[in-house]
Amino acid sequence: MVKSQRVLTPGFITHESERHTDAPWGIFGGTEGATGRCVIYNKNKPEEAREMHSKFSGLAVGADDVMAYYGPNGGGYGSPLKRPAQKVLEDVLDGYYSAQHAREVYGVAIDLDSETVDMAETGRLRAKLAQQ
Repeated sequence: MVKSQRVLTPGFITHESERHTDAPWGIFGGTEGATGRCVIYNKNKPEEAREMHSKFSGLAVGADDVMAYYGPNGGGYGSPLKRPAQKVLEDVLDGYYSAQHAREVYGVAIDLDSETVDMAETGRLRAKLAQQ
């Protein structure tokens, strides 16, 4: 989840969140999630983007400054190798992660040109990953 808020006039921002340094853990073999982050920027001065701490209070901001909050995502449930290959393909096509990530984490070989799963290669990849 990403939530961005633009300030229309000079003002102040207070923000509280968690999990900016420790990723949410997975369970039953699931991989860990991703950490959150908060960035303050202004589209007219993109080189001045500021990475913020998870908690801050009364930060003075100018007109058109934007606070972008990237929420942490939860860890996985169960082994990624058990996710149906067709579901992994759908996730890649929906832009949730890359074909390379699908190969390395889920053991699924995807042909992006034909938008299909190479089931024989997927079987080999998953067998190899299961032994590691």
